Amino acid sequence: MLFLRREGKWDEVSYADMFFTLRNHPEWQKECGINLAPQDPLILSIEKDMRRDGVGKLKRCCSACSIGQRCLKLNEPEERMEDYVLPPINGDVGAGIEVEGAGNDIDSKGFTPITARTRSKIRPIIQAPLRQAMGANGPARIKVPFTTNELDAWKEAVKGYRDDPEVVAKRFELIVKNLDPDWKDIEIMLAALSETEKQLIVKTARTQVQIQVASGALPGTVEVHVPRADPNWDYNDENDYKMLKRYQEWIRIALENAIPKSVNWSRLYTIKQGTSETPSEFLERLRAAMQKFTTIDPSSEGGKLQLVSLFLGQSAEDIRRKLQKMKEPDIRDLERLVEEAWRVFRNREGNERQKLGE
Repeated sequence: MLFLRREGKWDEVSYADMFFTLRNHPEWQKECGINLAPQDPLILSIEKDMRRDGVGKLKRCCSACSIGQRCLKLNEPEERMEDYVLPPINGDVGAGIEVEGAGNDIDSKGFTPITARTRSKIRPIIQAPLRQAMGANGPARIKVPFTTNELDAWKEAVKGYRDDPEVVAKRFELIVKNLDPDWKDIEIMLAALSETEKQLIVKTARTQVQIQVASGALPGTVEVHVPRADPNWDYNDENDYKMLKRYQEWIRIALENAIPKSVNWSRLYTIKQGTSETPSEFLERLRAAMQKFTTIDPSSEGGKLQLVSLFLGQSAEDIRRKLQKMKEPDIRDLERLVEEAWRVFRNREGNERQKLGE
C-alpha cells in the first residue's frame, strides 16, 4: 500500500486492498474457489504469519495437499448431457421472457437447467443447426450454432451458384447430412445468395411440389411442404421432423434446377487428357462437363455411350492407340476401356523409370 501511495498509483489501491483482505481470510479463498492448492502464495503467507505467532502450520486434508498438488477431495461438477436437452414443457412460454426473483419455479416454466442457473433466467431464441443428444427421457434434438467458419465456407461456395448450381446443391446436401439445419437455418443459408437467386430457388421448389400435389402423388398443399413463413415445426416430434427432411430435399432439388442449363456440346470436345492425368481423373472431368453443359445424365445409358466415344477419341495419344485396337464388345464397355487405359498409364511410368535407370 505504501509503495502504491509513494508511486501515486491511486487507481490500484483498491486492488491491493482486496488482495490483502483475501490474504487474511483463507475461508473466503476457499469459498471463491481460489484455494485449490495449499502451496498457493496466499496460503504460504498465512503460514508464515502463523509460525511467527507460534500457532503452527495449516492442517493438510490429504496427501496431494501436502506436496502442493490439486486436492484429491476437490470435486468439480460434471458436465451433464441433460443440460443440453429440453425438459418437458408445462404450458406455453414465450421466447425471450425474463423471469425475475429467485423464488420462481424455473422447471415449471420450461427453462433448461442451463438457463435456470443464469441470473436473468432468459430463454433466448437460438438459430442453429440440430444435433441429437441423449437426455433423461431418451434421444432428443437440440440446437447447436453454426460456426463462423461454416457460414464463411457456405458464403464462399454460393458465389459461383449461377456458374455451377450442381456444386452448390452438393454442398447443401453435405451440410444437411452433417448439420441437419432447420427451417430458420435454411433461411439464413438462402440469404447468402442474391435476392433474385433466393426467390428463384423458392419458386422452383414450390413448382416441384405443385406438380406432385396436382398428380396426387403428394398429399397436402404447397404451403405445407414449402412454407414461406416459419412453420414452427417441433423437431422432437417425428411427423414434424419428417416435414423438415422433405423440405430440405425440396430445397436441394431447387438449388440444382433453378438455374437453366446452357447446353454447349462443344465444351465437351475441348477436354483432352493431360500428360500426367490419370484415366480416372480424365473420365471424371468428362462426366462433370457432361453434367454441366448438357441435359444428358452421365449415369444413363445414353450418357455412358457418349462417354465411351469421348474417352476413346480424347485420351492421351499412347492410350488412344491402344484402346482403338480393342475388339467388340470390350471397345463399347466403359469399365473395360478404363482398365486398359490404366494398364497403359502404369506401363508408361515403368518405361520412364527404366530410361532413367539407363
